[in-house]
Amino acid sequence: MFTHALFFLTSILSSSLLLASSEREVRFWEGAMREDTSLEKHIEYIKNTLAPGTIVAGDKALEHYIVYLPSANQLPEDTYLEKLPFSEAAIPTYVNNAQYLEARAAHIEYGPLHFIENGFQTGLSYSASPIVYKGELRIASQNDKVAYDLRPYSLLTPLPSTEGLLKYEEPNWQKGTSLVWLELRKKEVSDEVYIEAANKLFSSFTSKKVSSEIDGHYAKIAKGHILHFINVTNPEKADSVLEEIKNFHEASFAEVLISYELLKAQNLAAFAPGWTDAFKASSAINVLFTR
Repeated sequence: MFTHALFFLTSILSSSLLLASSEREVRFWEGAMREDTSLEKHIEYIKNTLAPGTIVAGDKALEHYIVYLPSANQLPEDTYLEKLPFSEAAIPTYVNNAQYLEARAAHIEYGPLHFIENGFQTGLSYSASPIVYKGELRIASQNDKVAYDLRPYSLLTPLPSTEGLLKYEEPNWQKGTSLVWLELRKKEVSDEVYIEAANKLFSSFTSKKVSSEIDGHYAKIAKGHILHFINVTNPEKADSVLEEIKNFHEASFAEVLISYELLKAQNLAAFAPGWTDAFKASSAINVLFTR
């Protein structure tokens, strides 16, 4: 009787230990450029207005910031999309929600800054706060702003905590190498097959079937594409992780998804030499902060 009671009590306590994946405030942004501008002017706006504006408005709350400008090439003929639905994507991450809100309150110009001349379309551009992936997927949209945290929490050891929350040591995106991976849905693939493949893909990362060198992974699935931001903790392993991802994709997902672009982000301090030249189509930048 005592054994059953102890088991029941343990089950209740275990279920009360909620997963706190991160205290950070993570924003997964995808923006579509306005129709009344050119790609050249749009990229000038990103490097000279939006990226500096994000750093200034982030104040002391901004912890890491990765910017991705996708290829400007025409998409392959067998893709679901006629053109990419975004012209820039980024992951700005803040120390915590309170400091993020303080920074936004102190810089009320930052939100509208995204939609000024040469910027983004309001109806097609938005950010999402990633939630821990638990085996169910929703397609992101303006009405359902969702992205996923694919870190393999079930395989990590939580930090000591008395708050009833499972907390973990944070991945360090500043010291690692950031990868950006864009996959495109193939044209004739049904919704059911697409979701099934994405679930299998995401589960493979959360179970570390792809690479043990990855610690930190955010992904967003939209109607015609999947975008990943991946942190490789050891920079010397970045190239081998790239090859693992390529081989994994070809072996398991080539019939459903096209691996369109897989890039290593350039580590670059804000406004350092080379800052201006780094912003171009088919590029990724991991902005380094000295703190």
